[in-house]
Amino acid sequence: MKKISRKIFLLLALSLILSSCKADNKNSDSTKKKNIEVEENETPKKETDKKKTKEAENTDKSKDTSNKTSEKAKSEESPTEDKKNESKQAPSKQSSSYKDGMYLSILSSDKSGEAQGEIGYCKSSYADSNKNIFTIEGSLSYNKDPKALEGYEIMANSTYEFPFDENTVFQATSGMAKPDIMTIDEFNKYLKECKDSGLGLVLVIENGHLKSVSISS
Repeated sequence: MKKISRKIFLLLALSLILSSCKADNKNSDSTKKKNIEVEENETPKKETDKKKTKEAENTDKSKDTSNKTSEKAKSEESPTEDKKNESKQAPSKQSSSYKDGMYLSILSSDKSGEAQGEIGYCKSSYADSNKNIFTIEGSLSYNKDPKALEGYEIMANSTYEFPFDENTVFQATSGMAKPDIMTIDEFNKYLKECKDSGLGLVLVIENGHLKSVSISS
């Protein structure tokens, strides 16, 4: 009886061991299946993520390309704008709107600038070195021929602005004597001293440019 009971116990134990092994196998099989399912589920996700990454990279590349294209377009436009700016900033030879010839006015501030006959009178005058403008307030006698002694046209009492450049000569002249060339500051100072002197203020325009400004005695 004891032997039978022992055999039954051993059989039960063996069956328990076998059942536990089967359970373990089942668990391992189910675990494997789950792992396979997880891997299968993760695979499309990874592929989707890869696609998204590639799409993002393509988007970034297209943005970079468009940015480079726009920068290139700007760089191509900028030289034109630079040229425009350079043309604005570049010092150019000052051109006068007045006709070529000689403009004469007598320095006399007490005459109010009104002309007398064919003679113009200068009320005030000044050379502005910042604007490169020589201004005369008064009337002017004009002749196309700088050497002419008659046939002058009168330009009415007004304010006249003559543009000048670095080639314009400011000087004091007297008969056959050698002209006394001056700086703009020196000439302005001399103008103040001569404002009521009755000396002649002579401007010569040649080829559209103010060639010389002279105080002549």
